[in-house]
Amino acid sequence: MYPLALVTLGAALVALWLAWIQPDDMQRFSDTRATAHAANFWAYRQALVAYQNAHFQDANGYIDYGALSGNQPPGSPANALAGLLPPGFVMMQSATNTECTHNSNPRELWSHWFAGGRLYTFSCLPVEALPGGIVTAIANDHGRSLMIGIRQGDRIKTLYELNIPPYTVTGTFFPDFPPQIPEGAFVVIGN
Repeated sequence: MYPLALVTLGAALVALWLAWIQPDDMQRFSDTRATAHAANFWAYRQALVAYQNAHFQDANGYIDYGALSGNQPPGSPANALAGLLPPGFVMMQSATNTECTHNSNPRELWSHWFAGGRLYTFSCLPVEALPGGIVTAIANDHGRSLMIGIRQGDRIKTLYELNIPPYTVTGTFFPDFPPQIPEGAFVVIGN
């Protein structure tokens, strides 16, 4: 009789954990992952801003990750940029090859492009393919802005407008979006 009562009590505790505590743990895990991705994105972007500030006249196109991290041979001009990325920084990776074919590593989750003195930092995957909560975590980390959103054609759909169906013609108009930014990518414009 006692073993049956212990098994029933154990089953009830497992059911309680699955129904009540485990969803909270999963949400906490999802929130932590989104926060980590946001911190990784902003650290990468800050290194690009530092690069642009140091080389405003010649910052154009894609700057190799090695130039930002200082992983260049001693004596090379890019070695002077060592330390732009924080110590121990590792670029978040995608499980599959991404749409950012201009990158030196096709699995990098973030990319950038300098065009006309403007910095575009963006995700290599469409927003739907990013893990949940990342877009909100990135936007909330540095305050929501009209220069942060999702690329839709020649416009950037800001987080203020995400509740509007995609068929509406809203968003900030950018006539010269670089073609390297995939459609539907999360993008931050400017520094």
